[in-house]
Amino acid sequence: MNKIIFLNDERVRKILCQENNDPLVDLLHDFPKLRFDLTRHCVQKQSKSISYGRMTIAKMLYEAESFLPSNIRFLIKECHRPLSIQKQFWER
Repeated sequence: MNKIIFLNDERVRKILCQENNDPLVDLLHDFPKLRFDLTRHCVQKQSKSISYGRMTIAKMLYEAESFLPSNIRFLIKECHRPLSIQKQFWER
């Protein structure tokens, strides 16, 4: 049985994040088949750019969804969060 590891776990906190310069794209525009919860229900609503995400991740989501059963799809709650907002969440 796998143990759940939370984001505040020391092992996760030690992982360095490095900018890869992958462009941000508007998934609503560039990947219209992906679904978004534009109501932002259960999301902290801090980011104004919920449909913007990295091109590589967008392609991965699009491909991964093709492997799901036809009656199941992803519902994206939020994509891009500016670094300033991420720092606020971590500091809390």
